[in-house]
Amino acid sequence: MGNAFKRKLKQSLAKDFLTFDKFIQKKMGIAGNAENAPHEAYLEFRHRTDRAEIASRPTMRRWFGIGEFHRPSREHVIHMCFAMHLSAGEAQEYLQKGVSEPGFQVNDYQEFIFMYGLNNGCSYEECLVMMEQFEQNFDRQIYFSQESHTKELQFEFAKRKNSTQEDFLLWMSDHAEWFKGYSRTTLECLIHFRKVILEAVRKEQEERLRYMLEEIGYYKWL
Repeated sequence: MGNAFKRKLKQSLAKDFLTFDKFIQKKMGIAGNAENAPHEAYLEFRHRTDRAEIASRPTMRRWFGIGEFHRPSREHVIHMCFAMHLSAGEAQEYLQKGVSEPGFQVNDYQEFIFMYGLNNGCSYEECLVMMEQFEQNFDRQIYFSQESHTKELQFEFAKRKNSTQEDFLLWMSDHAEWFKGYSRTTLECLIHFRKVILEAVRKEQEERLRYMLEEIGYYKWL
């Protein structure tokens, strides 16, 4: 019974606290902890992205834990989702479960456009052009609203997500004041503290597991 409890607890921890290398290996269809799993997952990733140069090759290899592990940035995660032709919902999962960051921020005009692009099969580069076009429309002084328009933006996106690029950007320009966005400093603080909290939780769970294993006599048996 003790061993069954141990296995159940370890499975629960592995499911809830996947690092990105384990997350992406699973997404690439590579199961298990085989020594060559990171390499197989990396090769599959390169195939699915048509060998897109999202970052330098050494950097991308580190995302898979090859040599050493390095967590990809938010921007890199979004870029790789475009390269793999994922949906906005799938990209949301990569952000939230893959790198433990908030999902798409609708009041950030860049991420609003990224959502549109993923929904309509646009390329990453097309979205960058759309952002430039939107920015060029700031030919007047914009007074950003002091109120949150998150719900309105979510509602309007659902209505307009299949519009043409021209109509979508025109609507965004007419409501530019809604995109006051969020403070980048605030987001970075949020990401930092999420990371600190996750590390603390992992450490606490490891201590808890060690205590339980000791309590049921696992180490003596071992």
